[in-house]
Amino acid sequence: MTADNDKIHAFWPNCATPVHLIFVAMPELFTVTAASLDDPGLFVPQALTYAIRAQSWDRIDPALPAFERMPG
Repeated sequence: MTADNDKIHAFWPNCATPVHLIFVAMPELFTVTAASLDDPGLFVPQALTYAIRAQSWDRIDPALPAFERMPG
């Protein structure tokens, strides 16, 4: 049995670097760890999750949909 907040974490096998994350309750939604990409600039963020944890110095595009936590 899985819980609504269960996640599947994927790691690079050689060094255990996080690569992506899949949410069991919303498999169509996944996150990609920007540091795992050769060129993160090729991708455009589509939403901000956990905005409640945002740092004041981090300038996030205000046009992005933002959620305090994970969307339901």
